[in-house]
Amino acid sequence: VIFAKNQKQIVHDVIAGVASIGMVRTDMIEGMAAAGEIDRSEVRFLEDNSQVIQPGFPFPFSTTTAAPEWPMGSLPWLDPMIGKAIVEALFAINQTHYAALAAKYSTWNAPLSYFGLHMMQERLGWIDSQGKCMRSSDLYDAVVCPSGFVKKNQGTVEAGCQDAGLPCPEYPPGSSLKYECLCRPCLKVPEQEVNTRSVWRFSDQ
Repeated sequence: VIFAKNQKQIVHDVIAGVASIGMVRTDMIEGMAAAGEIDRSEVRFLEDNSQVIQPGFPFPFSTTTAAPEWPMGSLPWLDPMIGKAIVEALFAINQTHYAALAAKYSTWNAPLSYFGLHMMQERLGWIDSQGKCMRSSDLYDAVVCPSGFVKKNQGTVEAGCQDAGLPCPEYPPGSSLKYECLCRPCLKVPEQEVNTRSVWRFSDQ
């Protein structure tokens, strides 16, 4: 797995053959194609899941369950009437509105549920039970192995791709970005035979 740390670079890497499959946010492909940065015919989508996400979802190449984006929130002491007026003003914006054209978006909608995303992040140890972000110190620290697997030691993981003959690619000279790579960081725990023995307890009584 290659971490490019730049979503546009992920798209370019797939087109160039640096990576076989890339994962980017919804609307990334459409936006790059509209800006003339790529030819959309150069990218094949694994599955169209947009109608499963939400009927009429505007981006046809969403292949996974959509997670909510940045919401508009308010603090508890905001006057409810002011909050209502802001929401109504945002909902009145359409794709031809000057604000939408300037910011390159179309509309505001009611947010999707965060519950599924919250549960996934908590299960992976990325947030605690109170929703506080648990930031990882590095890529190795962020690895969470599935049930039945254990994480290899850090030295083995960091050398894993090189040892497998899959060296991590490099950005062009002068770039401040750097790829990070992972190759099989988890090890399956072998099934062990469990011998059951009867334990006798003796008492003085």
